[in-house]
Formats: sequence, structure tokens, C-alpha cells
Amino acid sequence: AYRIVLARYYGPEIYGLFSLAIMVLGWFVAFSSFGLTDGLLRYISWYRGGKKYKEIKHILKISTIVLVSSGIFSAIILFLFSEYISINLFHSPELIIFLKIFSFLIPISLFANMSLSILQAFEKISWNSFILNVLQNLVKVISIIFLIFLGFKTSAVIFSYFLGILSMLLVSFLVCKYKIPEIFGKYELENSAKNKISKEFFSYSWPLLLAGIVSNVLLWIDSFTLGYFKGPLEVGLYNAAIPIWF
Repeated sequence: AYRIVLARYYGPEIYGLFSLAIMVLGWFVAFSSFGLTDGLLRYISWYRGGKKYKEIKHILKISTIVLVSSGIFSAIILFLFSEYISINLFHSPELIIFLKIFSFLIPISLFANMSLSILQAFEKISWNSFILNVLQNLVKVISIIFLIFLGFKTSAVIFSYFLGILSMLLVSFLVCKYKIPEIFGKYELENSAKNKISKEFFSYSWPLLLAGIVSNVLLWIDSFTLGYFKGPLEVGLYNAAIPIWF
């Protein structure tokens, strides 16, 4: 429904700009996650089986520190290089505003993915599925229709997507807060135990970074190629047609 509204109301060129912005955002999120969200799914499940909540709190703490740092750094890089990426790679100055605003979504996306991994690890699958597959898409559709009704132009596309991802973060965090209260609060572990847990956690997680990057590259390489050699118009036409084909 979101794709239909976007493509029908704005046309293939804006839809192509949106697709390119989503692609760039996805690559930055994959790079800055360091595989930690996938690592959390495995280690939280493991420690939860042994009721080792202190260990869970520790890996959540170090993940938060790393993701805050990498998310802010990546957001700054994308914001500063949005003009270079838009003009030199995709020959489209109109893409700049998309990338600048979407740069703020990098840390938001990272922590939304982190919260969803926590829900999945604690077997809150119904919440995970609802937030990921229903809520964010519903917010996007309602937001873009409402913003179009208010007279917004291209900015409606940008802000509707932004609100969808933000809603995913806020609701997933609140569900974690009230449904899994045991992961919050202070904890005490010896330094040797902390170092051992951190080493094992990062050793498992960082190779998953490569898997995430390769997955994102393979997913978007066709759109990237069209955007590089052609332009947003061709990307928009392609991305409107390819979901129907599959």
C-alpha cells in the first residue's frame, strides 16, 4: 500500500530517489551494526536458558555503547557526504535532502533492530512480528496520506518513512521495558567475567558483519547499477515493477 501511494502520487522519479536513499541507508546501517544485533539474538537466548541475567545486561550495555558510537559516527559521515554520493554516484542533486534526513535514521534503525532482537530472543514473537511487519508499515501509510492531505510534497515521502522507523523503535523499546523488565537495572560482575563475555560476544558477532553487508549488497546491486549508469527515473520504474514480478 505504501509503495502504491508513493509511486502513484509522486511518479517513478521520486520513487527512484526514495529507493536509492533506502539502499544507502541500509548499507550504512549494516556497516555500523558490526553484527551485534545478530549476536544479541544468539547470546541473549543462550544466557536466558541459564537464567544469567547479569550476563544479558552486560552484553546489552556494551552493545548500546558500540551502537551509539557507530550510529552517530555513521550518521555524521552520511550527512557530510550526502552531496558527494548524490551527485558523483547517482548524478541527482534531488537525492541530497533524502540522504541528509535519512542520516538521522541510522542510530534509530540500529536501536530498533536491537530492541527487535531482544524481543525475538525472549520469544515475544507476536510483538516482534506486529512491530516489524504491521505497525511500521501502517504508520508509514497513514503518515504519507495525512501529509499529502496537508499539502506536503516530496517531504511527505521522507517524513512518513522517518516516522515509520521511529515508531518501530519507540514501541519495541516500550515493549521490552514493560514485558522484559529483568534486563534493565544495575548489575555486578567481576572484571574478568566481563572481559571474557565481551571477547566471546564480539568474536561471534563481528564475522556476521560481513554476512550483513554481502546480503545488503546483493539485495540492492541492481538498483545501484541502474542509479549509477542511468538515473532515479529508471530506478523508480524498476523498483515498482520488480516486486510484482516476484
